[in-house]
Amino acid sequence: MLVGSGVYETGGVNGWPPGSTLTSRVAIWKAVTVRSANDDPANTIIKGAWDPATNGPAAVRCVYMVTGSSLIGFTLTNGATMTGDRNDGYAAGVYSQSRGTVISNCVVTGNAGDFVAGVLSGTLYDCTITGNRNGSGYGGGAQESTLYNCRLTGNSSHRMGGGAYGATLYSCLVDGNTAREPDSAGRGGGVALCTAYNCTVVGNRTNMDSWAGAGSWNCSLYNCIVLFNKTVRNEISDIGGGGGMVNSYTCSSWLYAGEGNIYADAKFMANPTGSGASYVAGDYRLQVDSPCINTGTNLAWMAGARDLAGHRRVSPDDGRVDMGAYEVVFSAGTVVIVR
Repeated sequence: MLVGSGVYETGGVNGWPPGSTLTSRVAIWKAVTVRSANDDPANTIIKGAWDPATNGPAAVRCVYMVTGSSLIGFTLTNGATMTGDRNDGYAAGVYSQSRGTVISNCVVTGNAGDFVAGVLSGTLYDCTITGNRNGSGYGGGAQESTLYNCRLTGNSSHRMGGGAYGATLYSCLVDGNTAREPDSAGRGGGVALCTAYNCTVVGNRTNMDSWAGAGSWNCSLYNCIVLFNKTVRNEISDIGGGGGMVNSYTCSSWLYAGEGNIYADAKFMANPTGSGASYVAGDYRLQVDSPCINTGTNLAWMAGARDLAGHRRVSPDDGRVDMGAYEVVFSAGTVVIVR
């Protein structure tokens, strides 16, 4: 099904998921593909609605999706939920019935859920999830989703997982997200209870003390870079949490024991500055003398995979993956001098 360019901000349906009273602007209740005609999220917009009190009975979610359906090339914005249970209080941007939905080349921005703000479940490819905020729950950007080559930026969660909670991420950038709660619930400004492969987790914030993991809380990390994450008191707080933590070939300012981990400056092209509302993103590609080049461990999923910039994850030239979301691509004749 092809959809022409435009702003879709009127109408809607109730009862999706079954038992819900919240209105969704669009409900895809069959296993079909809904695609913008020009694969153009900038000009094909599904717009929900905030209740005057944001999360009230007049709120409208952007999209509901059943297993087997796909959504390609849209911006999903201004969605909101009611307060309350999973049916009516979750996922102001996209509520997916399971990870068996596909969301590709979409921008999910400016949504306000009571629990999940941006996306619940689903498998996402090449999406940008930015500026979403929940009121009382977990997962400002995404919860219980699988994400490939996505950017999760500037999202906010009342509790854990400002960027993502309970998700699996591949070659993603997670930066500038916040876990707001100042007590023991506010952990993992970037990611919480997630599994992340070749991700860059930088510049995230928690309103707790340093042990709360402003970057990552109780996550399994492989080939990741986790740096420059801070608490409300401007303390470095990259990684927190204990049970189930696995760090393999990860770069951070503090690490659990694990094969190949390094404590080093990743040497980004440009580091982030500030924190919280003053946060300014850096350029997270690696300089040619970065210690994260060719220091990851190759995994089966990398066959044919691309990094966040579209380059091969494992090139035939060097045969070993870099840490983080970006591979360094050397041009012909490049000479690297390490001092």
